[in-house]
Amino acid sequence: DPLVRYQQEKPGDPAVLTMLGIAYYHTHQPEKARQFLEYVVKQFPTANPDALLYLGRTLHKQRDFENAIPIYKAFLERAGEKHPLRANVT
Repeated sequence: DPLVRYQQEKPGDPAVLTMLGIAYYHTHQPEKARQFLEYVVKQFPTANPDALLYLGRTLHKQRDFENAIPIYKAFLERAGEKHPLRANVT
């Protein structure tokens, strides 16, 4: 997997970690997605807001609604009004 190899070469790169989390989300591996996305959100609070969106989606998919709601709200606060995925949350 190219993203995993790249992450090994540049460990801790929030963009790569976010992409890995999103990839795991889309390949139905919510535990791995959650691990990567939670790390990005905690360690890089100003990183791409997509990390928040996909963490919210992952928590939602895991039926962890109590934690998903504040993550979705944080995404809406951080993402600009013109963010292309914003309409999927509101």
